[in-house]
Amino acid sequence: MSYASKDNIDALTGGTTSRRVTRRLLDRCLARADAMIDARLYSLYSVPFASPYPDLIVQIAEDLTLYYLYTFTAFSGVAGNTDEARRELWESAMDTLDLIVNGDILLPDVTASGSGSSGARRLSLLTSTTEDYQSVFDMDDEKEWEVDSDLLNDIDDRRD
Repeated sequence: MSYASKDNIDALTGGTTSRRVTRRLLDRCLARADAMIDARLYSLYSVPFASPYPDLIVQIAEDLTLYYLYTFTAFSGVAGNTDEARRELWESAMDTLDLIVNGDILLPDVTASGSGSSGARRLSLLTSTTEDYQSVFDMDDEKEWEVDSDLLNDIDDRRD
């Protein structure tokens, strides 16, 4: 089942979808939107998402579906649908996906990927804190760093 629904798309277009677009084309655009979302988020979350879908995912799916509909059909004749409006739909959806991927937005009540993949590690890094972190190299003046004399002797002995 798609993240966005035909009813949602109809509501967003003022009901013109059902009059201007075949069900097959709409289904294809919905599938493309889902595929894009899943491809961008698979390393962080278990996709496809389980129903009920996160509201933000539904919104992204709607924007992408409308973008695909406007791109692939004469649906572009609908009032207010310009190349700029179509581009804004795409950019809005992709920017939001980027925010999720970068950890700037976390999806509430969604399980992170448990596959042990690098994505799961990345998510744990994104949600960790370094509030009290002090780099060892920042603790002392580097002019006062010393190398242990025993280490220097060991190095000399190995070279001989």
